[in-house]
Amino acid sequence: LPARGKTRVLITTNGYFAHNLQAAENTLNSFKKLDAVQLSYDCYHKQFTSIKKVDNLYRACKNLNLGFVVLMAIKSPLDLILMKDLKKIGISDKQVCVQGIHAMGAAAANNIEYKYPSFNSEVLSQRCPNKDKIAYLCGEGFTTCCSQLVLGKNNHSYIHSSIRNHILS
Repeated sequence: LPARGKTRVLITTNGYFAHNLQAAENTLNSFKKLDAVQLSYDCYHKQFTSIKKVDNLYRACKNLNLGFVVLMAIKSPLDLILMKDLKKIGISDKQVCVQGIHAMGAAAANNIEYKYPSFNSEVLSQRCPNKDKIAYLCGEGFTTCCSQLVLGKNNHSYIHSSIRNHILS
């Protein structure tokens, strides 16, 4: 076995313990040796870890001079939207490792593997051209969205017969 001083020690966590900065620092300091933290943060782990806990853990790692990375398993490119929250608290793209879910084990059994052969990351910076505008869909009414998504069932909450009804909605 290599000497403890020569061994790099890293933990992977969902950050559940990072209720506040002090709790995060206390937990990380409880290790005899720790060099870095990997945080699992994706659509599966988000239910256990609020962005506030992510922020507490990230700041604790910075304060304690520990390495920090986020591991993000994705089943769809839309899962990458979670990166917006990470960027807001100062986590850079270089600190996020994205991994598609492989079709094996429970992922294959539950049909949740990553099914996209490639992804153009430029779409993440695109904006809807109709944002903050009102659109009229012939035979339907007024809405803020011209997408085919609004033409589905139960669209009465976002398509309105008049501009007045839409503004009052």
